[in-house]
Amino acid sequence: MQNVSGNLSGYGVEFGFYIFKVFLYLGLSPRTVALFISGLVCVLALFSFSRRRDDAIVFTFLVFPVFFYDMSMNGLRYGMAFCFAKLAADYLDEKKLPLAVLFFVLAFSFHVSSLLVFVLLAIRKISRNALVAFGALALIGAAVSSDQILLKMAAYESLESPDGLSGLAPLMISILIFMASLFFSPKSYIYLTFLLVSELSSFVLAKYSYAGLRLQFLILFVMCCGVPALDVMHARRRPFFMLSLMLIGVVGFAASMRNMVNGQGEGESPFLPYHFFWEVK
Repeated sequence: MQNVSGNLSGYGVEFGFYIFKVFLYLGLSPRTVALFISGLVCVLALFSFSRRRDDAIVFTFLVFPVFFYDMSMNGLRYGMAFCFAKLAADYLDEKKLPLAVLFFVLAFSFHVSSLLVFVLLAIRKISRNALVAFGALALIGAAVSSDQILLKMAAYESLESPDGLSGLAPLMISILIFMASLFFSPKSYIYLTFLLVSELSSFVLAKYSYAGLRLQFLILFVMCCGVPALDVMHARRRPFFMLSLMLIGVVGFAASMRNMVNGQGEGESPFLPYHFFWEVK
């Protein structure tokens, strides 16, 4: 895990994450705080994907093998923010506007990219009034976080994608989900095509900037979260679709493992070699 005290130093970190500084002031070590946040992300992920049976299935088959390890180890901020954004979109769909606003603000306060997650999830059913309300909140949040946004944009400009194949894995997984979803639920082709085109555009951007790679995983996360809304989830062909999702999850896990093996021992917080927290002194 990345050093929490470094993350809380005030550079490129959204204001919501500062709350964890309290634990540092209480004398806890950065590693202990990181473990606490990791556990919190795990609980939040389980909660956000367990409110409905279909969400739990998608989490097991797709989100867990593709995202969960990074969300709960290195990508703690975006993991927490994406889960909050999903909850905000879910509550908006359930017409529970106060809860939707609360989780939207929490998501944005932890990672500004969660705004895009929320918009892509909610755009299918969002009303004009709700769109205006959340647009106003987003503008206020952007004004409050303007310094962090500028720092983040500058950081992305200085980063390049690791190699020419960067982004191929999320693109491949997105295409597989698109093909399976379109085959079993052709009525959703407009939304699915929009997401796939966005994924392809981000893949092209990833050749020039690391921001494209981040966008690819963001759009892939949205595509996974959108699966429970497909018609096939309530149709006769559901078992066959579930099997296809499971196979796609295996491909996604293999791609994640490949990245972990290729990065073994490299960087400040490599996934491998793996040690349980009680084994590290």
